[in-house]
Parts: sequence; C-alpha cells; structure tokens
Amino acid sequence: MCLLSRRLVERGVRFVQLCSGSGSEWDAHKGIEANHSKLCRGTDQPIAGLLRDLKRRGLLDETLVI
Repeated sequence: MCLLSRRLVERGVRFVQLCSGSGSEWDAHKGIEANHSKLCRGTDQPIAGLLRDLKRRGLLDETLVI
C-alpha cells in the first residue's frame, strides 16, 4: 500500500489515504495499549519508508501527511 501511495503521489494524485488492515482495528475501547502496540509494530516501518522515499524524491515538500 505504501508503494502504491508513493506512485500515486508521483503521478500528481492530490489525495491519497492509506489504511491499515480491514475494518476498524484501531477503534478499541478496551485493551488499547496491547491493541495499538501490535498495530504500530506493523505500520511504523512501512510508513517511515514511505516518508523517506517521498523526501528523497523531493515530494515531501508538497505533501501534507496527517
């Protein structure tokens, strides 16, 4: 998903939303620390790679990341 997002940004797509998994795994009302710790382990490295890639290509200057 991160690679696809980068390619879309390279081609000038104005809005790209990256989702993790299916459903709403991040919406937790109990066990938040354990749940979010697990989910963060699976997303931190790919997102960091995407941001590094965008920066290296000069695309991060024109990209808003939320």
